[in-house]
Amino acid sequence: MADATSLPGNEHLPAQKTRAFKSVVTSLVVMALGLGFGVAIGLWTEADDDDADTVPVEATSSSRAEGTVRPSILGELRAQQPKLPRTGKADPGDPEPKRETAALGTVRQEAVAPPMPAWLRNAVAIADTGDRPLIAVVIDDAGLNRAGTARLNSLPSPLTISFISYAGDLDRQTAKARAAGHEIFLHVPMAPQSSTSDPGPRALLPELPESEIRDRLDWALSRFSGFVGVNNHMGSRFTRDESAMATVLQELKDRGLAFLDSRTTDESVGGRVAKRIGMPFAIRDVFLDHEIDADEIRKQLRRLEERARRRGSAIAIGHPHRITLDVLEVWLPSLAERGFVLVPVSAIIKRDTAG
Repeated sequence: MADATSLPGNEHLPAQKTRAFKSVVTSLVVMALGLGFGVAIGLWTEADDDDADTVPVEATSSSRAEGTVRPSILGELRAQQPKLPRTGKADPGDPEPKRETAALGTVRQEAVAPPMPAWLRNAVAIADTGDRPLIAVVIDDAGLNRAGTARLNSLPSPLTISFISYAGDLDRQTAKARAAGHEIFLHVPMAPQSSTSDPGPRALLPELPESEIRDRLDWALSRFSGFVGVNNHMGSRFTRDESAMATVLQELKDRGLAFLDSRTTDESVGGRVAKRIGMPFAIRDVFLDHEIDADEIRKQLRRLEERARRRGSAIAIGHPHRITLDVLEVWLPSLAERGFVLVPVSAIIKRDTAG
């Protein structure tokens, strides 16, 4: 670079002006260098910002948790990070609204409750019964005797009405029973001990191959919906067969259903198998109308009350015979006066399970 004093026309400048000129030129050079350095620093800072985006989330969240501040080379680097979405609004009734505690970059895994099993979903809800003894009255063979089945809907609820699988018009009949406040079961025919007794079409027989037992049960279960569980129609031979009962009860458990052992034989293994595989079940205590006589039915009802007082709950099974319904029509409204609570079978299963 040429010296300023050697430029054409500057030969006779005074020394003072020459020094001033040199000072201006020097300042311009320094400014140019400073500008260049600033640009270089800016580019380097931008690269540093890009590096900051790759900081592991765990390091960022742990620094915040401990209350420390990440240092930066050129001032404080504040990463512009998106806010986490809210997982839900606090219930206005909550005394302490829920707070979001998930770290940046993580997704909160909310605990998802398992789906409610069918037996609970279809159970009739009842008020708190306290410590009063519970009585459930089950009416079997519903759906065949249309007049008797319809009359059940005028009796105090909740009764437990078990509709036999091969009856007709089951969707309409069961819908009316539910509307009347009754709980619904499915009555599945099973092999009786006597060869002269006919359990009905598609009955479950212990000598059938397992696949055929499952097919027949599947047909019965498809006849209508909304039932809490299954109880056996007849079945004194089938319910004694542990292998056959295990096949049926495992299928019911897999579908979230309960089992009520009608206990048509003292040798039934239904309760034992149900307990072993861990499914909800109950066992019948009293038959009301083995003899279709009003006095005998009243006698059985007294036995039912005694059993309920002694054990805390009891289950009776009857049928939609005219005489049976006549007796129940008088007896049911008087239960509360004597300290009992009329409940569906599901309520007894719940209490037994809780106990």
